[in-house]
Amino acid sequence: MKDTSRRSLLKAGAGAGLLTLAGHGIGQEAYPSRPIKLIFPLAAGSGGDIIARLMAGAMTPHLGQPVVVENRVGAGGVIGADSVAKSPPDGYTLLLATIGAVLLNPAMNPKVPYRPERDFVPIAYLGHTGFVVVTAEAPGAPKSFGELLGTLRRGESSFATPGSGTAIHLAAELLLKQAGARAVHVPYKGSAQALTDVAAGQVLFAVETPAAAQPLIRQGKLRALAVTSPGRNPSLPEVPPARESGLPDYQASAWWGILAPANTPAAIVSRLSDVAVRAAGEPEVRARFAGLGAEAAPLPGPEFGKVIRADAVLWGDLIRELKLQAE
Repeated sequence: MKDTSRRSLLKAGAGAGLLTLAGHGIGQEAYPSRPIKLIFPLAAGSGGDIIARLMAGAMTPHLGQPVVVENRVGAGGVIGADSVAKSPPDGYTLLLATIGAVLLNPAMNPKVPYRPERDFVPIAYLGHTGFVVVTAEAPGAPKSFGELLGTLRRGESSFATPGSGTAIHLAAELLLKQAGARAVHVPYKGSAQALTDVAAGQVLFAVETPAAAQPLIRQGKLRALAVTSPGRNPSLPEVPPARESGLPDYQASAWWGILAPANTPAAIVSRLSDVAVRAAGEPEVRARFAGLGAEAAPLPGPEFGKVIRADAVLWGDLIRELKLQAE
């Protein structure tokens, strides 16, 4: 009787434990039981917004519930990212994260209310885009990345960016640092005018996304000198990496990933990670990334966490060295 009673108690306890796990981990109904919001903290129509909508569409069939993209813009991504950090950790509000919103803004502004490792849990790394170094396609402009480095080291140069403190700005500053050179930073309010002035020879060079630079490259107004990724960019296969053309340690890229609020249950994190990695690896998703001059390179949450920690050190150190502050 005692053994029978003990077995009954153990079974009852195990069942209660499973109910508790269900209640606290994935809810009374199997997760997800309603639509999931994927917050993108920047404007609609940008490359990141396209990727958010691409991932939402690719994840929906695997989850059995709609994934709906919502743009919450403001303060360079801070408003949207903070709204996710403050959301219930139940797996129904996620962030399509950019390096600027998640890492650069907090590093440049101590008043940003969230911190990446404290307030978010990584779900999946989706992919990245390297940048392209461009100058004018004109007489007297550098004909190669090596020539550009020589010009920069002689001084009296300038570079254009779509704004101070952006990932593009920091990529250019890292290039100058590793080249042992200085140049005057000319910030613009967006890429279009910055690249127009580089093409006109008013500014020596820019580091830009392939998507932004390619129209002027194709028109013969800009010359692509190097890409900032470790290997060649699929959208600019003829352009060598900077690390093969004079700066062996240089690389810079912007990435996209998915984050959830801190304390999201492990079972939900694991489910979302599996789905996001699978979705980002689908051939049609990879092809759409490539069409944006980017590369889908899905990684699960723990690996994404390593990327965040490494980039927090790299860019945080550079921001402090340059004494950059949010505008």
